Amino acid sequence: MTAFYYNRLLIIFWKKFYFLPYLLLMSLCFNGVHADESNTSFFIGVTEPVHDVTIGLSVPGIIESISGREGYWVKKGQSILHLRQKKELLEVDLLKMIWENKVDLNAAIVHKEKFFSLYDSAKRLYEKTQSVSREELIKLELRYLQADFQKLGLEELEKQEKIKYDIAREKLRQLSLYAPVKGIISEIFLKQGERCQANQALIRLVNPDTCYFVCNVEEGFSQTITPGLQVDLLFQTAGKTITKQGKVVYISPVVEPASGLLKVKVRFNNQKNAIRPGISGKMMINTPLEKKLDQ
Repeated sequence: MTAFYYNRLLIIFWKKFYFLPYLLLMSLCFNGVHADESNTSFFIGVTEPVHDVTIGLSVPGIIESISGREGYWVKKGQSILHLRQKKELLEVDLLKMIWENKVDLNAAIVHKEKFFSLYDSAKRLYEKTQSVSREELIKLELRYLQADFQKLGLEELEKQEKIKYDIAREKLRQLSLYAPVKGIISEIFLKQGERCQANQALIRLVNPDTCYFVCNVEEGFSQTITPGLQVDLLFQTAGKTITKQGKVVYISPVVEPASGLLKVKVRFNNQKNAIRPGISGKMMINTPLEKKLDQ
């Protein structure tokens, strides 16, 4: 029987039957909400870490080393795993040497300055005394321009060598796996010496310091549960009840057609890791009785 018929029965028997409280409780339970006498509603849900990532490399290769093991904390940007990279290291060193070699460029600069000086002196003599022929002046100018163009070509070549060096460094970087977030190494899927494929899952990182509480609520509660709302969360762990305060950060914009429910996410601080992500809990909010009766 649908929630609509339960609510209709509630209205019909409102004044006639002494067991109205039992019908009220039945209606609330059917709607997935547990209520107490203070009009407090509880929503059951599960926890999950905000950061839970499975990472790999975009290139294949053989795993040479793994920094750390399962259970180790790593910092954001810290290297975790390396593939064999001897060939790539040699290539980077070679391209760096080529890029940093300035012999040809320095020689071209000296030649340009020399020919410019000869051309400038000949030009002044030609303009004042014409002791230098026009043909000789033109030859010196051409040699100066040739030296200038040679210098420009070597400068462009140097830029290309720098780009090739940067590409080689990036290829080398792709052979190492870096942590995208701070977290705990939760799983290592391959061992040292094994071959990995491109985009294969290698490491799972989890940061339990900040978590989500995820639950489903009926559409009628969307007016009460709004983004930014502070709520209390209750968890049973290790034989004791732990209370956390969280903030609603997400409410699904659409209703799930099959269940008629909305997904809600509550973010809460778990710095001391008192809550292990994955356990269930309850979200507690105060809901007016009239609102419940209108559901």
